[in-house]
Amino acid sequence: MIDLIAGMFVILSLIMILLLKVEWFIFTNLFFLLISSIINNPDVLSVNIFGIQLYTQDLFFLSQMICVVLYVIRMIFIKDPLIQSIYFKISSLLFALIVIKVLFAFPTQGTVAFLEGKHFLYFFGTILFFSVVKLSNGRLKSILKIILFLAICYLLFALLRYFEFLPHLYEGLEMGWEGTFNEARLLNRSDLMYPMIGSIISLVVIFSNPYKKKDIYLFVYIALFFLFSTLILFSETRSIILCFIMSMIGFLFLNKLINMKVVIMYSIILLPIFVVVSLLDISFLSKYFTGFSYQNLFGEDSTLVFRNVVSLVYLEYMSVESYFFGMTLADVPIVFQNLYFEPTGGKVGLHNFFVECIYYFGIPIFIVLLHLYYIVLKKLSLINKHKDNIIIINSLILSNIAYFFLYFAWSPDILNGILMGLSINLIANNEVGNYV
Repeated sequence: MIDLIAGMFVILSLIMILLLKVEWFIFTNLFFLLISSIINNPDVLSVNIFGIQLYTQDLFFLSQMICVVLYVIRMIFIKDPLIQSIYFKISSLLFALIVIKVLFAFPTQGTVAFLEGKHFLYFFGTILFFSVVKLSNGRLKSILKIILFLAICYLLFALLRYFEFLPHLYEGLEMGWEGTFNEARLLNRSDLMYPMIGSIISLVVIFSNPYKKKDIYLFVYIALFFLFSTLILFSETRSIILCFIMSMIGFLFLNKLINMKVVIMYSIILLPIFVVVSLLDISFLSKYFTGFSYQNLFGEDSTLVFRNVVSLVYLEYMSVESYFFGMTLADVPIVFQNLYFEPTGGKVGLHNFFVECIYYFGIPIFIVLLHLYYIVLKKLSLINKHKDNIIIINSLILSNIAYFFLYFAWSPDILNGILMGLSINLIANNEVGNYV
């Protein structure tokens, strides 16, 4: 009974925050994710409602969906044209597809179906929410500032771990990574995406600045970009490092800045990073480049080979009709037969969003999703980049490109859904002329 009361109080409180100020809700959500990373426990808050254990992100998700229902009911009664919006229709259909998939799998898979589809629900639910809520460009920029602030918090958190004021990420855990490239990680992959997006925002602000001497904030953004870049390049997380490099290349193409001047500038920015680290620990550079050796990337024990093997086993497990309609959620193959009697039963989760989409939704839906992703990027690139919105446009384009590269190695997360939702809002604002 106490859990029920507490749960209802938390959900009502989150709904009130959301209705009062969307920015506060997003900050609270991302802040709880930060807290869960600091204490190394994804379930900071949990309550039991009618025998169902709800965790932190479940509570935020339910609050969003309740508000979506309230918004839709309101729009129907006041005949708001937003209810006819193509963005709302597509987002609703995609979210409904996920819900149907979960409900269809529930009789045979039980609550495991919800657990398997949770990241899909969070991702597409967040996109649906932003297709309903109207936010001006100024408010979208405020949300980017919130993400930048959280990126700085993760940076400080990493520094505290580096100087051993806090235990390292894998300290005390037997991960089998002692003496390897992964041993000294300060942040995990999902946490590193905040500094990743922070580096993009900082870089966009730097190049969007007219370089007036009186702008004292320019130096701050240069320092932030330097610190974010340092953390990423020496994060011991190869997928994020490659994602960062590809994002920087994407920035050059997006802004037509590929020339000798830019190459020299990047060299001036990045070379001191390697020099400083070399002075601190020369052995680290050796281990760093060893992490990118052919054996580490493509050898028998590489994570790339591991992920590809898992993906192939999943695709081979699919029936002919499932290539058109998808498999049942949580109906996964036994990847490693020799581990059948282990707690996992030899089953391994997918680490590739593209393969996940094909596996659970079929090839036709996968093609539709790719097309929609392309449409979003295309519309973002065609928006008039006047001085008031160039920062948010370029930041969102590069952020979505960054996540697109990571789809080869991971599934989408909350931050990913927020950034895609902001993109849809920005496109809608451009179409109706709501720039304020």
